[in-house]
Amino acid sequence: AGVKTTRGIVYATLPDGTALRLDSYVPTAGDGRAIPVLLRIGTKREAPSGAALEFLRKGYGLVYAAYLPDGAPAAQAFTRFPNDLHAAKAAVRWIRGTAVANGFDPDRIGVWAAGNGASIAALLAMTADQPALNGALGEYAKESNAIRALCLFGGTTDWRNAELYGDESVNIPGSPAYQLFGDNPKAAPDAARQASAVNYVRPTSPAVLMVTLQSDPNRAMHLIFAETLRRAGVASALYEEETGAGPGGKSVDEAKLNQRVLQFFDDTLAGGNAPPAMSVQDEIKKLADAGLYKQANRLIEEQMARVTVSGRAPWLK
Repeated sequence: AGVKTTRGIVYATLPDGTALRLDSYVPTAGDGRAIPVLLRIGTKREAPSGAALEFLRKGYGLVYAAYLPDGAPAAQAFTRFPNDLHAAKAAVRWIRGTAVANGFDPDRIGVWAAGNGASIAALLAMTADQPALNGALGEYAKESNAIRALCLFGGTTDWRNAELYGDESVNIPGSPAYQLFGDNPKAAPDAARQASAVNYVRPTSPAVLMVTLQSDPNRAMHLIFAETLRRAGVASALYEEETGAGPGGKSVDEAKLNQRVLQFFDDTLAGGNAPPAMSVQDEIKKLADAGLYKQANRLIEEQMARVTVSGRAPWLK
């Protein structure tokens, strides 16, 4: 009640003509002001439940998008990189392109994902400044794919070191890693590096809530991603859920976890909470001072590649 629901919207079409679809949920009772919107991205579209229903009651818009087409095999987690990233960015651009029609605030977009969807969402959030990874799917290809906030339940943020962190599945043919790279990530190091969100962290990255179970086999990776965000100065938090903490013997205290997610998006998508601007030079200095030399070097190399010697700022020369 009180929500305009539109399901099966085609937000992009793949080169072979296959449609990618999303569902839109827009509260109808409001004061006419633009509303914040959350994108839930995953292999398939879900139905809002739990905290998502509370967001609707609070006046958020919800968009549930699948980066795989309808009817994809249940075991399929990804297609070949960077196709799924392009799809996720097209979903963000659809939100921004239809903002006026739906009453969305294009400056208050958050993304929320879990598992394999979280791997894509993390990369989406960290690479808005990467033209080579943006793709051109959908009719709103000229819109920005930047977001303000990101909530991750798990996900892989460093494919090159996934095995080191305990993910033995990268060695299994047919696993998500093989679907993404066509091989073990060690055999596709360049693609694995490009697909790793941790490599793109910078001080102006969107706010992040990283949620992990203490028993998660990828917990070490989640801790390092959260620590990288903290050292870079990104507004971020790590929430570790104790296994067996929930009432009635449940492995997760869902009520408590839902409250954390609600608080996070309320804080980060509030009207006046846009991240401060920062020059690229200041970002590089902040990363280097924090010992994040890989991320700092990436920014330097990008700046060097984008301008000629004569047009470079003094600090680049």
